[in-house]
Amino acid sequence: MSVIDNYKSVSYVIPVYNLELYIGKCIRSIFEQNYKNGKIEIIVVNDASTDNSLNVIERTFKEFYNKTGYECVGNYKVIDLKENGGPGNALNVGFKAASGEYICFLSADDNLSNEDKTIIQSIFMDLYDSDLSYYTHFLSGTDKERIPYKSDYKVIEGKFIFGLSHRYVTNHNYLLYLLLNIKNPINSSSIMFNKESYFKFGEWDPLLRADCDGNLLFKYALHGAKILPIEVMMTPIFYRIHPGQVSNQSDLMSESQKTNRLKYKTEVLNGNYPLWLKMAMRFI
Repeated sequence: MSVIDNYKSVSYVIPVYNLELYIGKCIRSIFEQNYKNGKIEIIVVNDASTDNSLNVIERTFKEFYNKTGYECVGNYKVIDLKENGGPGNALNVGFKAASGEYICFLSADDNLSNEDKTIIQSIFMDLYDSDLSYYTHFLSGTDKERIPYKSDYKVIEGKFIFGLSHRYVTNHNYLLYLLLNIKNPINSSSIMFNKESYFKFGEWDPLLRADCDGNLLFKYALHGAKILPIEVMMTPIFYRIHPGQVSNQSDLMSESQKTNRLKYKTEVLNGNYPLWLKMAMRFI
């Protein structure tokens, strides 16, 4: 059996809080994936939204589930939390409910923008026996329906400082950790986890309200996870720009990033890590 015939089951986990304008498009983009019938599971965690998000979620599943042309999705779950616990908590709830051999995080205001995103990524995960993988390129703009007709659409290539290649950096976990302190070029909606690795290396921080992916990447880099960049010329994620997104809340993001950096800097300085890394961290 070839790798391309050995389809692994994949779960997409989507935490949602007051994103009624975008969650329907997000869910639909998963239904449109080119993947073996029934091998994708969608788990939406409604984090006590106060807008119409839950109704949009239910209506979208009713529209596409078990319909001709959308058979890649074999199962879905809607988890309706009664109290808002933040994205880290919602992600943990969703990941623990996931049954897929691989698990993807997808922001409710983002879309999958290439129908082959799942199949290509799962093949790479198989070939390289990865704990975590991500794509190095993605789309960014205000509205996917406008692409490519509006000037606000662009292709983003995530880059590490000094232009170091993703493959070189991720082959050296401590270097990856160090550079992530300076700049994180990884689009979190493009990440795919090996489910066993998620439980091995640790879950999302349930207390964080922002930069949940930064915290997790620090953890995986320091603790020896096998991280794979997928450097193909495709843009599988549409990263939507809008006023309400968490990454635009500068004070919240800055405080969360500061908390994450301090936590793992303390671990490095007090732990059994290389001297060069400890010395470098004293200047960051």
